[in-house]
Amino acid sequence: MAEILDLVDANGNPLNRTIVRGEGIPAGSYVIVVNIMTVNSRGRILMTRRAPSKSLAGCWEITGGAKTAGETPAAAAVRELFEETGIRITEADLIYCGTERRTHWFNLYYLCFRETANEAIRLQPGETDGARWVTRMECLELVRADTRRSPDCFLQHDPQILCKSTAKEQYDVYDAENNRTGTVLGTDISPPPGTYKLLCNVMTVNSAGRILLTKRAENKTNPGKWELSGGHVQAGESAEDAAVSELFETGIRAEASELEFRGDHKVGHCIFSLFLLRRDAAPSEIRLQPGETDDAKWVTPEELMEIHREGGMVMYQEKALFRYFTDILPQKNEMSEQTKK
Repeated sequence: MAEILDLVDANGNPLNRTIVRGEGIPAGSYVIVVNIMTVNSRGRILMTRRAPSKSLAGCWEITGGAKTAGETPAAAAVRELFEETGIRITEADLIYCGTERRTHWFNLYYLCFRETANEAIRLQPGETDGARWVTRMECLELVRADTRRSPDCFLQHDPQILCKSTAKEQYDVYDAENNRTGTVLGTDISPPPGTYKLLCNVMTVNSAGRILLTKRAENKTNPGKWELSGGHVQAGESAEDAAVSELFETGIRAEASELEFRGDHKVGHCIFSLFLLRRDAAPSEIRLQPGETDDAKWVTPEELMEIHREGGMVMYQEKALFRYFTDILPQKNEMSEQTKK
Protein backbone atom coordinates (compact mmCIF):
# COMPACT_ATOMS: atom_id res chain seq x y z
CA MET A 1 0.00 0.00 0.00
CA ALA A 2 1.41 3.37 -1.05
CA GLU A 3 2.37 5.85 1.67
CA ILE A 4 0.64 9.23 1.55
CA LEU A 5 2.70 12.17 2.79
CA ASP A 6 1.58 15.62 3.89
CA LEU A 7 3.13 18.65 2.21
CA VAL A 8 4.22 21.77 4.09
CA ASP A 9 5.55 25.14 2.95
CA ALA A 10 9.01 26.62 3.49
CA ASN A 11 8.02 27.64 7.01
CA GLY A 12 6.70 24.20 7.92
CA ASN A 13 3.06 25.22 7.69
CA PRO A 14 0.57 22.65 6.29
CA LEU A 15 -0.40 23.14 2.64
CA ASN A 16 -3.41 20.81 3.02
CA ARG A 17 -2.09 18.80 0.08
CA THR A 18 -0.57 15.34 -0.11
CA ILE A 19 1.60 13.26 -2.41
CA VAL A 20 2.24 9.56 -2.81
CA ARG A 21 5.68 8.64 -1.55
CA GLY A 22 8.03 8.32 -4.51
CA GLU A 23 6.38 11.08 -6.50
CA GLY A 24 8.28 14.26 -7.18
CA ILE A 25 7.83 16.91 -4.51
CA PRO A 26 6.38 20.11 -6.04
CA ALA A 27 8.59 23.19 -6.03
CA GLY A 28 8.22 25.21 -2.84
CA SER A 29 6.81 22.20 -1.00
CA TYR A 30 8.38 19.95 1.59
CA VAL A 31 7.72 16.70 3.46
CA ILE A 32 8.59 16.03 7.09
CA VAL A 33 11.15 13.40 8.13
CA VAL A 34 11.64 12.39 11.76
CA ASN A 35 14.96 11.20 13.22
CA ILE A 36 15.20 9.44 16.59
CA MET A 37 18.43 8.95 18.50
CA THR A 38 18.08 6.16 21.07
CA VAL A 39 20.63 6.26 23.90
CA ASN A 40 21.11 3.87 26.82
CA SER A 41 22.34 4.67 30.35
CA ARG A 42 25.95 3.98 29.30
CA GLY A 43 25.71 6.72 26.69
CA ARG A 44 25.71 4.22 23.81
CA ILE A 45 23.77 5.21 20.69
CA LEU A 46 21.65 2.76 18.69
CA MET A 47 22.48 2.76 14.99
CA THR A 48 20.90 0.64 12.26
CA ARG A 49 22.14 -0.27 8.76
CA ARG A 50 20.03 0.41 5.69
CA ALA A 51 19.00 -2.70 3.76
CA PRO A 52 20.51 -3.44 0.28
CA SER A 53 17.20 -2.61 -1.43
CA LYS A 54 17.13 0.93 0.03
CA SER A 55 18.75 4.08 -1.27
CA LEU A 56 22.04 4.70 0.55
CA ALA A 57 22.25 0.91 1.01
CA GLY A 58 24.58 -0.17 3.81
CA CYS A 59 24.60 3.28 5.41
CA TRP A 60 24.64 3.31 9.22
CA GLU A 61 22.17 5.81 10.68
CA ILE A 62 19.92 6.60 13.59
CA THR A 63 16.27 5.59 13.27
CA GLY A 64 14.15 7.73 10.97
CA GLY A 65 11.51 8.01 8.29
CA ALA A 66 8.84 10.17 6.71
CA LYS A 67 5.77 11.40 8.56
CA THR A 68 2.67 10.06 6.86
CA ALA A 69 -0.51 12.02 6.17
CA GLY A 70 -2.49 12.86 9.29
CA GLU A 71 0.29 11.89 11.72
CA THR A 72 1.92 14.24 14.18
CA PRO A 73 5.73 14.26 14.05
CA ALA A 74 5.93 12.71 17.53
CA ALA A 75 3.53 9.92 16.54
CA ALA A 76 5.64 9.29 13.45
CA ALA A 77 8.78 9.05 15.60
CA VAL A 78 7.15 6.49 17.92
CA ARG A 79 5.98 4.45 14.91
CA GLU A 80 9.31 4.55 13.05
CA LEU A 81 11.27 3.46 16.11
CA PHE A 82 8.97 0.48 16.66
CA GLU A 83 8.87 -0.53 12.98
CA GLU A 84 12.64 -0.39 12.46
CA THR A 85 13.88 -1.70 15.83
CA GLY A 86 10.97 -3.22 17.76
CA ILE A 87 11.50 -0.68 20.57
CA ARG A 88 8.24 0.56 22.07
CA ILE A 89 8.09 4.07 23.51
CA THR A 90 5.42 6.72 24.03
CA GLU A 91 5.40 10.30 22.79
CA ALA A 92 6.17 11.38 26.37
CA ASP A 93 9.53 9.56 26.10
CA LEU A 94 10.66 11.80 23.24
CA ILE A 95 12.86 14.87 23.74
CA TYR A 96 12.65 17.32 20.82
CA CYS A 97 16.12 18.46 19.76
CA GLY A 98 15.67 20.67 16.71
CA THR A 99 14.64 21.05 13.07
CA GLU A 100 16.57 21.71 9.87
CA ARG A 101 15.26 22.43 6.38
CA ARG A 102 16.83 20.56 3.49
CA THR A 103 16.17 20.71 -0.28
CA HIS A 104 12.74 19.06 -0.25
CA TRP A 105 12.16 18.03 3.35
CA PHE A 106 12.36 19.08 6.99
CA ASN A 107 14.40 16.94 9.36
CA LEU A 108 12.99 16.85 12.90
CA TYR A 109 15.31 15.42 15.55
CA TYR A 110 14.26 13.60 18.72
CA LEU A 111 16.09 11.86 21.54
CA CYS A 112 14.88 9.00 23.72
CA PHE A 113 16.63 7.07 26.50
CA ARG A 114 15.94 3.35 26.55
CA GLU A 115 17.57 0.19 27.88
CA THR A 116 17.24 -2.53 25.22
CA ALA A 117 19.34 -5.68 24.93
CA ASN A 118 20.81 -6.50 21.52
CA GLU A 119 18.74 -9.67 21.25
CA ALA A 120 15.54 -7.66 21.82
CA ILE A 121 16.11 -5.45 18.77
CA ARG A 122 13.89 -6.53 15.88
CA LEU A 123 14.96 -5.43 12.41
CA GLN A 124 12.43 -4.50 9.72
CA PRO A 125 12.83 -6.61 6.54
CA GLY A 126 13.58 -4.45 3.55
CA GLU A 127 14.44 -1.47 5.76
CA THR A 128 17.23 -2.45 8.16
CA ASP A 129 19.63 -5.40 8.16
CA GLY A 130 21.94 -4.61 11.08
CA ALA A 131 21.98 -2.84 14.45
CA ARG A 132 24.63 -1.93 16.99
CA TRP A 133 25.15 0.22 20.09
CA VAL A 134 28.08 2.61 19.60
CA THR A 135 29.92 5.33 21.47
CA ARG A 136 29.69 8.98 20.47
CA MET A 137 32.99 8.81 18.61
CA GLU A 138 32.06 5.54 16.88
CA CYS A 139 28.78 7.10 15.74
CA LEU A 140 30.53 10.08 14.18
CA GLU A 141 33.26 7.91 12.66
CA LEU A 142 30.68 5.64 11.00
CA VAL A 143 28.94 8.64 9.45
CA ARG A 144 32.19 10.29 8.35
CA ALA A 145 33.63 7.07 6.91
CA ASP A 146 30.53 6.49 4.77
CA THR A 147 30.80 10.04 3.27
CA ARG A 148 27.23 9.91 1.92
CA ARG A 149 25.94 11.86 4.89
CA SER A 150 27.40 14.73 6.86
CA PRO A 151 27.86 14.38 10.63
CA ASP A 152 27.17 18.11 11.01
CA CYS A 153 23.42 17.58 11.39
CA PHE A 154 24.00 15.24 14.33
CA LEU A 155 26.38 17.66 16.02
CA GLN A 156 24.06 20.61 15.49
CA HIS A 157 20.69 19.12 16.36
CA ASP A 158 21.23 16.14 18.61
CA PRO A 159 21.76 16.55 22.36
CA GLN A 160 24.81 16.81 24.58
CA ILE A 161 25.69 13.16 24.05
CA LEU A 162 27.09 14.16 20.64
CA CYS A 163 28.39 17.62 21.46
CA LYS A 164 32.11 18.14 21.09
CA SER A 165 33.41 19.05 24.51
CA THR A 166 35.82 21.96 24.82
CA ALA A 167 36.48 21.30 28.51
CA LYS A 168 39.96 20.32 29.63
CA GLU A 169 38.53 18.16 32.42
CA GLN A 170 36.28 15.11 32.13
CA TYR A 171 34.05 13.23 34.54
CA ASP A 172 32.58 9.76 34.91
CA VAL A 173 28.83 9.40 34.47
CA TYR A 174 27.07 7.61 37.35
CA ASP A 175 23.74 5.79 37.54
CA ALA A 176 21.13 6.29 40.28
CA GLU A 177 22.93 3.74 42.50
CA ASN A 178 26.20 5.73 42.33
CA ASN A 179 27.85 3.22 40.00
CA ARG A 180 29.98 4.33 37.05
CA THR A 181 28.18 3.69 33.76
CA GLY A 182 31.38 3.64 31.68
CA THR A 183 30.58 6.93 29.93
CA VAL A 184 33.04 9.82 30.27
CA LEU A 185 32.02 13.38 29.36
CA GLY A 186 33.62 16.84 29.42
CA THR A 187 32.66 19.01 32.38
CA ASP A 188 30.90 21.44 30.02
CA ILE A 189 28.38 18.72 29.01
CA SER A 190 25.46 17.62 31.19
CA PRO A 191 24.93 13.89 31.78
CA PRO A 192 21.99 12.15 30.05
CA PRO A 193 18.67 12.19 31.96
CA GLY A 194 18.57 9.60 34.71
CA THR A 195 22.34 9.71 35.19
CA TYR A 196 24.61 11.95 37.23
CA LYS A 197 27.96 13.70 37.53
CA LEU A 198 29.78 13.46 40.86
CA LEU A 199 30.99 16.49 42.82
CA CYS A 200 32.50 16.87 46.27
CA ASN A 201 32.20 19.45 49.03
CA VAL A 202 34.30 19.67 52.17
CA MET A 203 33.30 21.59 55.28
CA THR A 204 36.53 22.46 57.06
CA VAL A 205 35.99 23.30 60.75
CA ASN A 206 38.75 24.48 63.11
CA SER A 207 39.06 23.91 66.86
CA ALA A 208 37.20 27.16 67.52
CA GLY A 209 34.20 25.84 65.58
CA ARG A 210 34.71 28.21 62.65
CA ILE A 211 34.08 27.13 59.06
CA LEU A 212 36.35 27.93 56.13
CA LEU A 213 34.68 29.72 53.21
CA THR A 214 36.21 30.81 49.91
CA LYS A 215 34.88 33.46 47.54
CA ARG A 216 34.36 32.61 43.86
CA ALA A 217 36.44 34.64 41.38
CA GLU A 218 34.76 37.21 39.14
CA ASN A 219 35.16 35.09 35.99
CA LYS A 220 33.29 32.14 37.55
CA THR A 221 29.58 31.41 37.64
CA ASN A 222 28.05 32.89 40.82
CA PRO A 223 30.93 35.40 41.01
CA GLY A 224 31.70 36.89 44.39
CA LYS A 225 29.67 34.33 46.33
CA TRP A 226 31.03 32.35 49.26
CA GLU A 227 31.16 28.57 49.29
CA LEU A 228 32.71 25.47 50.84
CA SER A 229 35.75 23.86 49.22
CA GLY A 230 34.68 21.58 46.40
CA GLY A 231 34.45 20.82 42.73
CA HIS A 232 34.02 18.14 40.07
CA VAL A 233 35.26 14.62 40.67
CA GLN A 234 37.33 13.97 37.57
CA ALA A 235 37.24 10.82 35.46
CA GLY A 236 38.93 7.92 37.22
CA GLU A 237 39.10 9.83 40.52
CA SER A 238 37.36 8.93 43.77
CA ALA A 239 35.33 11.49 45.69
CA GLU A 240 37.87 11.32 48.54
CA ASP A 241 40.80 12.00 46.22
CA ALA A 242 38.93 14.90 44.62
CA ALA A 243 38.18 16.36 48.05
CA VAL A 244 41.86 16.17 48.99
CA SER A 245 42.80 17.94 45.73
CA GLU A 246 40.20 20.67 46.22
CA LEU A 247 41.43 21.27 49.78
CA PHE A 248 45.02 21.52 48.62
CA GLU A 249 43.99 24.31 46.26
CA THR A 250 43.24 26.34 49.40
CA GLY A 251 46.63 25.44 50.87
CA ILE A 252 45.27 22.83 53.27
CA ARG A 253 47.04 19.47 53.08
CA ALA A 254 44.97 16.48 54.16
CA GLU A 255 44.88 12.74 53.70
CA ALA A 256 41.76 10.94 52.51
CA SER A 257 41.74 9.04 55.81
CA GLU A 258 41.25 12.35 57.67
CA LEU A 259 38.00 13.10 55.85
CA GLU A 260 34.76 12.20 57.58
CA PHE A 261 32.21 11.14 54.97
CA ARG A 262 28.79 12.64 55.73
CA GLY A 263 26.74 11.32 52.81
CA ASP A 264 25.80 11.63 49.14
CA HIS A 265 23.09 14.06 48.13
CA LYS A 266 21.39 14.29 44.72
CA VAL A 267 20.51 17.70 43.32
CA GLY A 268 19.30 17.78 39.73
CA HIS A 269 21.82 15.84 37.64
CA CYS A 270 24.53 16.07 40.31
CA ILE A 271 25.55 13.85 43.20
CA PHE A 272 27.37 15.74 45.95
CA SER A 273 29.66 13.69 48.17
CA LEU A 274 29.90 15.63 51.42
CA PHE A 275 32.86 15.47 53.81
CA LEU A 276 33.89 17.06 57.09
CA LEU A 277 37.50 17.92 57.91
CA ARG A 278 38.53 19.12 61.35
CA ARG A 279 41.69 21.16 60.85
CA ASP A 280 43.32 24.29 62.23
CA ALA A 281 45.02 26.56 59.70
CA ALA A 282 46.37 30.06 60.21
CA PRO A 283 45.15 32.75 57.77
CA SER A 284 48.68 32.89 56.34
CA GLU A 285 48.42 29.21 55.35
CA ILE A 286 45.34 29.73 53.19
CA ARG A 287 46.27 29.99 49.52
CA LEU A 288 43.97 31.48 46.89
CA GLN A 289 43.80 29.99 43.41
CA PRO A 290 43.94 32.59 40.60
CA GLY A 291 40.83 32.42 38.43
CA GLU A 292 39.00 30.26 40.99
CA THR A 293 39.00 32.04 44.37
CA ASP A 294 39.84 35.61 45.31
CA ASP A 295 39.23 35.58 49.09
CA ALA A 296 38.88 33.24 52.06
CA LYS A 297 37.74 33.57 55.66
CA TRP A 298 36.79 31.59 58.76
CA VAL A 299 33.23 32.19 59.96
CA THR A 300 31.03 30.97 62.77
CA PRO A 301 28.07 28.75 61.84
CA GLU A 302 25.77 31.69 62.64
CA GLU A 303 27.77 33.98 60.34
CA LEU A 304 27.57 31.40 57.56
CA MET A 305 23.80 31.33 57.87
CA GLU A 306 23.65 35.11 57.90
CA ILE A 307 25.65 35.22 54.65
CA HIS A 308 23.23 32.67 53.25
CA ARG A 309 20.14 34.68 54.27
CA GLU A 310 21.59 37.73 52.54
CA GLY A 311 22.12 35.73 49.31
CA GLY A 312 25.89 35.65 49.52
CA MET A 313 26.33 31.86 49.62
CA VAL A 314 26.37 29.27 46.86
CA MET A 315 23.82 27.08 48.59
CA TYR A 316 22.64 24.74 45.84
CA GLN A 317 23.09 21.93 48.35
CA GLU A 318 21.36 23.73 51.24
CA LYS A 319 19.17 20.78 52.22
CA ALA A 320 22.23 18.55 52.29
CA LEU A 321 24.08 20.95 54.57
CA PHE A 322 21.24 20.99 57.08
CA ARG A 323 20.77 17.24 56.83
CA TYR A 324 24.38 16.08 57.00
CA PHE A 325 25.96 18.75 59.20
CA THR A 326 23.36 19.05 61.95
CA ASP A 327 26.11 18.95 64.58
CA ILE A 328 27.88 21.92 62.99
CA LEU A 329 25.20 24.23 61.60
CA PRO A 330 22.37 25.77 63.62
CA GLN A 331 19.04 24.54 62.32
CA LYS A 332 16.55 26.91 60.73
CA ASN A 333 14.20 26.95 63.71
CA GLU A 334 17.10 27.89 65.96
CA MET A 335 18.08 30.71 63.60
CA SER A 336 14.49 31.95 63.56
CA GLU A 337 14.46 32.13 67.37
CA GLN A 338 17.79 33.99 67.38
CA THR A 339 16.44 36.45 64.81
CA LYS A 340 13.38 37.15 66.98
CA LYS A 341 15.63 37.97 69.93
